[in-house]
Amino acid sequence: TKEVISVNAANYTAWHYLRRCIKDTGVDVRQELQYVEKLALKNPKNYQVWFHRRRLVELLGDATQEKEFTAACIEADSKNYHAWSHRQWAVRTFGLWDGELAYTQDLLRQDPRNNSAWNHRFFVLTASEGKLSESDIESEVEFAFSHIRRAPNNESPWNYVQGVALRGERGLETLRSAVEALAEKFPACRFAQALLGEILSKEDSDESMARAQELFLNLATKTDTIREKYWRFCAHKLGERGKE
Repeated sequence: TKEVISVNAANYTAWHYLRRCIKDTGVDVRQELQYVEKLALKNPKNYQVWFHRRRLVELLGDATQEKEFTAACIEADSKNYHAWSHRQWAVRTFGLWDGELAYTQDLLRQDPRNNSAWNHRFFVLTASEGKLSESDIESEVEFAFSHIRRAPNNESPWNYVQGVALRGERGLETLRSAVEALAEKFPACRFAQALLGEILSKEDSDESMARAQELFLNLATKTDTIREKYWRFCAHKLGERGKE
Protein backbone atom coordinates (compact mmCIF):
# COMPACT_ATOMS: atom_id res chain seq x y z
CA THR A 1 0.00 0.00 0.00
CA LYS A 2 2.84 2.42 0.75
CA GLU A 3 4.24 1.81 -2.71
CA VAL A 4 0.88 2.75 -4.19
CA ILE A 5 0.71 5.83 -1.97
CA SER A 6 4.21 6.88 -3.05
CA VAL A 7 2.92 7.00 -6.62
CA ASN A 8 -0.43 8.61 -5.79
CA ALA A 9 -0.82 10.03 -2.28
CA ALA A 10 -4.48 10.82 -2.97
CA ASN A 11 -5.48 7.17 -3.47
CA TYR A 12 -8.03 6.84 -0.66
CA THR A 13 -8.48 3.09 -1.23
CA ALA A 14 -4.79 2.51 -0.51
CA TRP A 15 -5.01 4.61 2.66
CA HIS A 16 -8.07 2.70 3.85
CA TYR A 17 -6.36 -0.63 3.27
CA LEU A 18 -3.22 0.63 5.04
CA ARG A 19 -5.28 1.47 8.13
CA ARG A 20 -6.77 -2.02 8.15
CA CYS A 21 -3.28 -3.52 7.94
CA ILE A 22 -2.03 -1.33 10.81
CA LYS A 23 -4.97 -2.24 13.02
CA ASP A 24 -4.86 -5.98 12.27
CA THR A 25 -1.09 -6.51 12.41
CA GLY A 26 -0.27 -4.47 15.51
CA VAL A 27 2.28 -2.24 13.78
CA ASP A 28 3.92 0.48 15.93
CA VAL A 29 1.55 3.40 15.46
CA ARG A 30 4.18 5.96 16.45
CA GLN A 31 6.36 4.85 13.57
CA GLU A 32 3.39 5.26 11.27
CA LEU A 33 2.92 8.80 12.58
CA GLN A 34 6.50 9.59 11.53
CA TYR A 35 5.75 8.20 8.07
CA VAL A 36 2.62 10.36 7.78
CA GLU A 37 4.46 13.43 9.05
CA LYS A 38 6.92 13.24 6.17
CA LEU A 39 4.07 12.82 3.70
CA ALA A 40 2.07 15.68 5.20
CA LEU A 41 5.00 18.07 4.92
CA LYS A 42 5.46 16.96 1.31
CA ASN A 43 1.72 16.96 0.51
CA PRO A 44 0.38 19.57 2.97
CA LYS A 45 -3.07 19.88 1.37
CA ASN A 46 -3.84 16.22 0.78
CA TYR A 47 -7.11 15.25 2.45
CA GLN A 48 -6.22 11.55 2.74
CA VAL A 49 -2.95 12.23 4.58
CA TRP A 50 -4.68 14.32 7.24
CA PHE A 51 -7.59 11.92 7.65
CA HIS A 52 -5.16 9.04 8.08
CA ARG A 53 -3.20 11.03 10.65
CA ARG A 54 -6.35 11.62 12.68
CA ARG A 55 -7.27 7.94 12.64
CA LEU A 56 -3.77 7.00 13.81
CA VAL A 57 -3.96 9.46 16.71
CA GLU A 58 -7.35 8.06 17.70
CA LEU A 59 -5.92 4.54 17.57
CA LEU A 60 -2.98 5.59 19.72
CA GLY A 61 -5.12 7.61 22.12
CA ASP A 62 -2.38 10.21 22.49
CA ALA A 63 -2.24 13.59 20.70
CA THR A 64 0.72 15.12 22.52
CA GLN A 65 2.75 15.22 19.29
CA GLU A 66 0.09 16.98 17.28
CA LYS A 67 0.82 20.50 18.47
CA GLU A 68 4.46 20.34 17.42
CA PHE A 69 3.54 18.61 14.19
CA THR A 70 0.86 21.13 13.17
CA ALA A 71 3.09 24.04 14.22
CA ALA A 72 5.70 22.83 11.73
CA CYS A 73 3.07 22.65 8.98
CA ILE A 74 1.71 26.10 9.89
CA GLU A 75 5.21 27.55 9.88
CA ALA A 76 5.56 26.33 6.30
CA ASP A 77 2.12 27.70 5.34
CA SER A 78 0.35 29.86 7.91
CA LYS A 79 -3.02 29.43 6.16
CA ASN A 80 -3.00 25.67 5.73
CA TYR A 81 -6.63 24.82 6.45
CA HIS A 82 -5.86 21.13 7.04
CA ALA A 83 -3.19 21.87 9.65
CA TRP A 84 -5.41 24.32 11.54
CA SER A 85 -8.41 21.99 11.38
CA HIS A 86 -6.33 19.07 12.66
CA ARG A 87 -4.91 21.20 15.47
CA GLN A 88 -8.37 22.29 16.58
CA TRP A 89 -9.59 18.70 16.49
CA ALA A 90 -6.65 17.52 18.62
CA VAL A 91 -6.95 20.40 21.09
CA ARG A 92 -10.69 19.91 21.56
CA THR A 93 -10.69 16.10 21.58
CA PHE A 94 -7.76 15.64 23.95
CA GLY A 95 -8.12 18.82 26.03
CA LEU A 96 -4.80 20.34 24.96
CA TRP A 97 -5.87 23.93 25.60
CA ASP A 98 -2.82 25.04 27.58
CA GLY A 99 -0.57 27.38 25.66
CA GLU A 100 -2.91 27.91 22.72
CA LEU A 101 -3.60 31.60 23.37
CA ALA A 102 0.13 32.21 23.77
CA TYR A 103 0.74 30.34 20.51
CA THR A 104 -1.64 32.58 18.58
CA GLN A 105 -0.19 35.65 20.26
CA ASP A 106 3.27 34.73 18.97
CA LEU A 107 1.92 34.16 15.46
CA LEU A 108 0.04 37.48 15.45
CA ARG A 109 3.12 39.29 16.70
CA GLN A 110 4.90 38.01 13.59
CA ASP A 111 1.97 38.66 11.25
CA PRO A 112 -1.07 40.59 12.53
CA ARG A 113 -2.86 39.77 9.25
CA ASN A 114 -2.81 36.03 9.90
CA ASN A 115 -6.58 35.50 9.78
CA SER A 116 -6.16 31.78 10.59
CA ALA A 117 -4.47 32.67 13.87
CA TRP A 118 -7.29 35.09 14.72
CA ASN A 119 -9.80 32.35 13.98
CA HIS A 120 -7.94 29.86 16.18
CA ARG A 121 -7.69 32.36 19.02
CA PHE A 122 -11.46 32.87 18.93
CA PHE A 123 -11.98 29.09 18.82
CA VAL A 124 -9.85 28.63 21.93
CA LEU A 125 -11.36 31.57 23.78
CA THR A 126 -14.96 30.50 23.19
CA ALA A 127 -14.50 26.74 23.59
CA SER A 128 -16.59 26.64 26.76
CA GLU A 129 -20.27 27.46 26.54
CA GLY A 130 -21.80 30.54 28.08
CA LYS A 131 -20.71 34.14 28.43
CA LEU A 132 -17.08 35.14 28.80
CA SER A 133 -16.16 36.91 32.01
CA GLU A 134 -15.97 40.68 31.81
CA SER A 135 -12.25 40.57 32.58
CA ASP A 136 -11.68 38.13 29.69
CA ILE A 137 -13.63 40.37 27.34
CA GLU A 138 -11.78 43.50 28.48
CA SER A 139 -8.41 41.79 28.01
CA GLU A 140 -9.22 40.40 24.55
CA VAL A 141 -10.81 43.63 23.35
CA GLU A 142 -7.64 45.53 24.26
CA PHE A 143 -5.54 42.82 22.61
CA ALA A 144 -7.49 43.20 19.37
CA PHE A 145 -7.46 47.00 19.46
CA SER A 146 -3.69 47.00 19.98
CA HIS A 147 -3.40 45.21 16.63
CA ILE A 148 -6.01 47.43 15.00
CA ARG A 149 -4.02 50.53 15.96
CA ARG A 150 -1.00 49.02 14.19
CA ALA A 151 -2.95 48.12 11.02
CA PRO A 152 -6.43 49.71 11.03
CA ASN A 153 -7.37 48.37 7.60
CA ASN A 154 -6.79 44.75 8.62
CA GLU A 155 -10.25 43.17 8.75
CA SER A 156 -9.43 40.15 10.94
CA PRO A 157 -9.06 41.90 14.34
CA TRP A 158 -12.19 43.95 13.62
CA ASN A 159 -14.18 40.73 13.16
CA TYR A 160 -12.51 39.22 16.21
CA VAL A 161 -13.25 42.12 18.54
CA GLN A 162 -16.92 42.10 17.54
CA GLY A 163 -17.19 38.36 18.15
CA VAL A 164 -15.64 38.74 21.59
CA ALA A 165 -17.83 41.71 22.55
CA LEU A 166 -21.00 39.89 21.54
CA ARG A 167 -20.16 37.20 24.08
CA GLY A 168 -20.53 39.72 26.89
CA GLU A 169 -23.55 41.22 28.59
CA ARG A 170 -23.21 44.65 26.96
CA GLY A 171 -22.52 43.39 23.46
CA LEU A 172 -21.09 45.86 20.95
CA GLU A 173 -21.76 48.79 23.30
CA THR A 174 -18.56 47.69 25.08
CA LEU A 175 -16.60 48.91 22.07
CA ARG A 176 -18.23 52.28 21.51
CA SER A 177 -15.68 54.68 23.01
CA ALA A 178 -12.69 52.88 21.48
CA VAL A 179 -14.32 52.64 18.05
CA GLU A 180 -15.28 56.34 18.11
CA ALA A 181 -11.66 57.23 18.84
CA LEU A 182 -10.41 54.99 16.03
CA ALA A 183 -12.96 56.33 13.56
CA GLU A 184 -11.78 59.84 14.36
CA LYS A 185 -8.09 58.90 14.14
CA PHE A 186 -8.49 56.88 10.92
CA PRO A 187 -11.30 58.61 8.97
CA ALA A 188 -10.62 56.51 5.85
CA CYS A 189 -10.99 53.21 7.71
CA ARG A 190 -14.23 51.60 6.52
CA PHE A 191 -14.22 49.02 9.31
CA ALA A 192 -14.23 51.68 12.02
CA GLN A 193 -17.02 53.62 10.32
CA ALA A 194 -19.12 50.51 9.68
CA LEU A 195 -18.83 49.26 13.26
CA LEU A 196 -19.52 52.67 14.77
CA GLY A 197 -22.54 53.01 12.51
CA GLU A 198 -23.83 49.61 13.62
CA ILE A 199 -23.36 50.46 17.30
CA LEU A 200 -25.13 53.81 16.95
CA SER A 201 -27.96 52.30 14.91
CA LYS A 202 -28.89 50.07 17.87
CA GLU A 203 -29.53 53.09 20.07
CA ASP A 204 -32.96 54.71 20.32
CA SER A 205 -32.00 58.38 20.27
CA ASP A 206 -32.60 60.46 17.13
CA GLU A 207 -29.08 61.86 17.41
CA SER A 208 -27.47 58.39 17.34
CA MET A 209 -29.58 57.27 14.38
CA ALA A 210 -28.75 60.45 12.49
CA ARG A 211 -25.03 59.91 13.11
CA ALA A 212 -25.30 56.28 12.01
CA GLN A 213 -27.13 57.32 8.85
CA GLU A 214 -24.41 59.86 8.11
CA LEU A 215 -21.72 57.20 8.56
CA PHE A 216 -23.52 54.78 6.24
CA LEU A 217 -23.86 57.45 3.55
CA ASN A 218 -20.19 58.33 3.94
CA LEU A 219 -19.32 54.66 3.41
CA ALA A 220 -21.53 54.61 0.31
CA THR A 221 -20.00 57.71 -1.26
CA LYS A 222 -16.39 57.78 -0.02
CA THR A 223 -14.80 54.97 1.95
CA ASP A 224 -16.55 51.81 0.72
CA THR A 225 -18.08 52.68 -2.63
CA ILE A 226 -17.93 49.10 -3.91
CA ARG A 227 -20.78 48.38 -1.46
CA GLU A 228 -22.60 51.61 -2.20
CA LYS A 229 -26.03 49.99 -2.63
CA TYR A 230 -25.75 48.10 0.62
CA TRP A 231 -24.79 51.18 2.65
CA ARG A 232 -27.53 53.26 1.03
CA PHE A 233 -29.96 50.51 1.98
CA CYS A 234 -28.74 50.66 5.62
CA ALA A 235 -29.14 54.44 5.64
CA HIS A 236 -32.62 54.16 4.12
CA LYS A 237 -33.71 51.60 6.73
CA LEU A 238 -32.59 53.94 9.51
CA GLY A 239 -34.53 56.78 7.89
CA GLU A 240 -37.64 54.61 7.86
CA ARG A 241 -37.14 53.77 11.53
CA GLY A 242 -36.91 57.45 12.36
CA LYS A 243 -40.37 58.04 10.84
CA GLU A 244 -42.05 55.43 13.02
